[in-house]
Amino acid sequence: MNNSTCKSPTAQVGDLSQPETESKLFSGLGLSQYLSNLNKLRDIYIDSSLFRNPVWEIFLSLYNQRQEHLQVTLVSLSAGNRLSEAECASAVESLVDAGLVVLGTSKDHSGPQVVDLTEQGRQRMAAFLGSAERARN
Repeated sequence: MNNSTCKSPTAQVGDLSQPETESKLFSGLGLSQYLSNLNKLRDIYIDSSLFRNPVWEIFLSLYNQRQEHLQVTLVSLSAGNRLSEAECASAVESLVDAGLVVLGTSKDHSGPQVVDLTEQGRQRMAAFLGSAERARN
């Protein structure tokens, strides 16, 4: 994930007034992107240390990037979520311990460590988003 793939939180939250965007928003990927962007928007107005949950933010980011078929590294996760690399590594380790994330090597085996969701991680996020979508209807 690089900064060009990060959408402005206010841009996505501001699109809620458009009906066609609302139906797309509450699809699986749209909902996860909305939640991620809403967390970032919240951090603009309220001290993020009061609400910071890097594990959840990392999990959402990984899901979003996976849905867009982007390779994710620890470095890009920390930058995209405005976390130190140590905070990001700690959050990723929690997800690895939970069986939701796996660490691997880059495609050329010489780059930074790649982070991806496990099958269990994909299934759990899909189930969560499906429940959220059904609750909305």
